[in-house]
Amino acid sequence: MRKRFLRTLLCAAIVSSLLAPALAEGFNDAQVDKIFKNGKTIGAALMITHHGQVVYEHYYGYAEQKSKTPVTRDTYFRLASVTKMVTGIGVMRLVENGKLDLDESIGNVLGYPVFNPKYESIPVTLRQLMTHTAGLNDNGGYSSKSKTLSSLFSDKALRNSFRDTAPGSTYRYSNFGAGVVGSLLEAASGQEINAYMAEHVFAPLGIDAGYAPKMLANPQNISAQYKTDGGATSVAMAQRAEYDTEPNPDSHYRINVGSLWMTAEDLSKILIMLYNEGEYEGTRILAVESVREIMADQAGKPNITGKKLPYGLSMARDTTLVKGKIIYGHQGSSSDFFCNAYFDKENEWTFVMLTNGCSPIRERNISYIARRLFAYCYERMAV
Repeated sequence: MRKRFLRTLLCAAIVSSLLAPALAEGFNDAQVDKIFKNGKTIGAALMITHHGQVVYEHYYGYAEQKSKTPVTRDTYFRLASVTKMVTGIGVMRLVENGKLDLDESIGNVLGYPVFNPKYESIPVTLRQLMTHTAGLNDNGGYSSKSKTLSSLFSDKALRNSFRDTAPGSTYRYSNFGAGVVGSLLEAASGQEINAYMAEHVFAPLGIDAGYAPKMLANPQNISAQYKTDGGATSVAMAQRAEYDTEPNPDSHYRINVGSLWMTAEDLSKILIMLYNEGEYEGTRILAVESVREIMADQAGKPNITGKKLPYGLSMARDTTLVKGKIIYGHQGSSSDFFCNAYFDKENEWTFVMLTNGCSPIRERNISYIARRLFAYCYERMAV
């Protein structure tokens, strides 16, 4: 019996070792470079996995142009709004542990009333924030570093902080709402967001990530961030950015908007864990039920009256990348760069594209560079 078991393992290992090169043969670096070049990309990382294995990876251009530092597997990119999806994993751990409730008023966690003054009887909930249906207004002053969250939800500011839509009724992407999710994580856990995520998500997965360069193991490996007008946030400038390591929900409501740094390899681990319903290489991060809820259509859930919602819980449900199929994941963009992370659960396939500067053109709201690369790579997937 033992010999038979060992033979089975050996055969599986041989098949696995042959599968990755076979899949990789369908990719052409020159074709991928052409797509990046046509998109005026400065630096980028592309990684494709299938059944948990890396089948193709490619690194393009410069992490920093001035020093001619090339992008490598070790280059960290700022994920922009992909941050929201990753933080959502930590939030769902708190839901599992009973420290957060998807459907109670967020004021119960923050310690003060939070409501849309035109719809006072409808609670503002975590589920609404994670589906971008809470109605929070990105133009109400949340981006001001001098303001606290409690001041934005004070009687004087409430009308500016909310749009004129009933909570749960209308999808409208909100950075402010996603930022509040980060504050709820800190309020419920008693930990600063980076410390919580490092302990409960990143370390168990063997991931090195941080909500600021200072929180990374090798901050010298970060990429600069470029704008199409020639402006840039240099590596040195990003490394100097201060980061408050004490929990402070009242002032940390902007961190989850798009501050996370990670490599393409580590972001791929996140996607593998998600399509594998909460487990990565024997380590369970989330319960199966939690991941299914993250991916689920939220229409009709408690306090959600909106229809045809494009989001699960802090995760996009895209129907435009592959005809007849839902592709899960998230896009991030800021200062004229895009980061895209998607997975096909059915075929256990993941796509990660990280850039530090490129064309801002979108097609049906997704970076046209990401669309072309996704199509190119997906066509070469053996299923």
